[in-house]
Amino acid sequence: MFQQGGAIPDDADFFDFRTKGAGSVVVTYGLMLVTALMVTLVILPLTIRFAHELGMVDVPDARKTHLIHMPRSGGVGIALGFFFSILLFGTSDQGVQAVMLGALVIIATGVLDDIWQIRPLHKFIGQIIAAVLFIWWSGVSLTSIGDIFGVGPIHTGPFGFAFTVLCIVGVINALNLSDGLDGLAGGMSVIACLFLGFFAYVSQQWASLFIVVALFGSLLGFLYYNSHPAKVFMGDTGSLLLGYLLVTAEILLAGGKGAVVFPVTMALVLALPVVDTALVMTHRIMRGSSPFSPDRTHIHHRLLDLGLPHGAVVSLLYATMGLYGLVAVLLRDQAEWVQFATGAAIAFTIYGVVNVLEKAGYRWGEAADAVEDVDASLPSVLYQRITAWSGQSIPWVTWLIPVLLLLPAIYLDPLSTKAAWLTLFSVGGLLVLYPIFSYEDREGLAHAILYWSIFLILAACTCYGNDQVRLYLAVISSLVAIWVVVKLVFKRHRRIFLTSGFEVLIILVSWLIPQLLEHASYISAERKDWLMLVCLESIPFLLAMKIIIRKQAHRNRSLVLSLSTILIVLAVNGFI
Repeated sequence: MFQQGGAIPDDADFFDFRTKGAGSVVVTYGLMLVTALMVTLVILPLTIRFAHELGMVDVPDARKTHLIHMPRSGGVGIALGFFFSILLFGTSDQGVQAVMLGALVIIATGVLDDIWQIRPLHKFIGQIIAAVLFIWWSGVSLTSIGDIFGVGPIHTGPFGFAFTVLCIVGVINALNLSDGLDGLAGGMSVIACLFLGFFAYVSQQWASLFIVVALFGSLLGFLYYNSHPAKVFMGDTGSLLLGYLLVTAEILLAGGKGAVVFPVTMALVLALPVVDTALVMTHRIMRGSSPFSPDRTHIHHRLLDLGLPHGAVVSLLYATMGLYGLVAVLLRDQAEWVQFATGAAIAFTIYGVVNVLEKAGYRWGEAADAVEDVDASLPSVLYQRITAWSGQSIPWVTWLIPVLLLLPAIYLDPLSTKAAWLTLFSVGGLLVLYPIFSYEDREGLAHAILYWSIFLILAACTCYGNDQVRLYLAVISSLVAIWVVVKLVFKRHRRIFLTSGFEVLIILVSWLIPQLLEHASYISAERKDWLMLVCLESIPFLLAMKIIIRKQAHRNRSLVLSLSTILIVLAVNGFI
């Protein structure tokens, strides 16, 4: 089905990505991602500062989950980070130019709505103009839906232009309506970018890859401020732009010159927000309401009404996006009707379960975030001694874990130059993004960044080490897991299992990377298995970090310094 773009032999360097005539993905696209990330991080505080003066403020009401006035200027930051990255690296590709042209109209429409609350009709006009400009300038439209029913291809014929406009406007509004919880729309879009980037690379559709990489970086910068509890919302500027960029990237993939991706495969990547919007609008019409009237019937609202906490709802929807994306990757060479039926079956199962729970009157028990640690008070002397020891061990473990991770890093084979640059960028990200002085209200972000740092360290040591190093890491991870279990049994640290949406997003991305790399022919099955083992080994370290820094913010600096040192050692190893 796909033309393999830059396949790498099994014995090649894991980090050595190559393309045919497209340069180094790590260098070119990596710099694009970092540029978009840094610009967004710098711009967003300014947009937050001036949001109230410009009237870009979201006022709470009975349908919304926030209780205070929130700036909704995040979309401006996403747009500026995205545009700056695209313009800095530049391209003469007509598809990218078409995307940028329509994006200007979308941004203008979103800004007008965020400031003055324009009528829905006017927003639709802006979306239609943007879609028409994109199709006209790119020359790309959907001429066929494919054989989704197993009776033969369904061609759009003379309605191809109008059908493509309908698809663009539909996805734009689907993303717009999914923006209901902190980090939800942004995180789902990050997951979509990950899969679209995979499809773009293996099919050598560089225009789409250009778009999703810049968007991926901008979204990471935005999520730094939008992860729960959010400091800024993306507003209509952001949600409309996300939908537009994702759907146009998909259209370039499925309908562009030399396209080898089925339209239904692209539809699977964004199936969750699209299906949810279609069901919500259908429900509104059936009860005699306008399909655009606001209510609380979206899937995230229904899960909240079942009593699930915010983090659990966001995490479940992230996982669902990841599931749809994996289905798209695994079934990409299967018949279109098989892909369509599988996607429909997943949607039927998800919404069927929610319906059953609602009709049964199910409500989640006492919120997990209300669970407090309770020290064991059994009369056993041994129990009391182990309890005391487990509490006293934390300062030792704080330093022991980095020391144990540093030992294999010193004696590794030299990293490739690209791997060294990747590691060095990670050090910068760790130091820039980690909330050293505001941990208490950003703990989910802190845990996610620590997990990613541990994951990179273990991945580098596993890929560049020998069998003895891999055995050593497995033993260390097992010992850390035992310590975590002891803490759970004797100190009741049950809160460490409470995860934020951003934690789940980073963990999900790290677990998806080995799958996508194997399917893109970058790594052998053996190396893919190594990386999956790294994913498992990283979890005990994450739980240990959550125990160590919980209610002990001063330990943050120690951990950040020690993990940064290990990453620097790995980078220097490669440069030397």
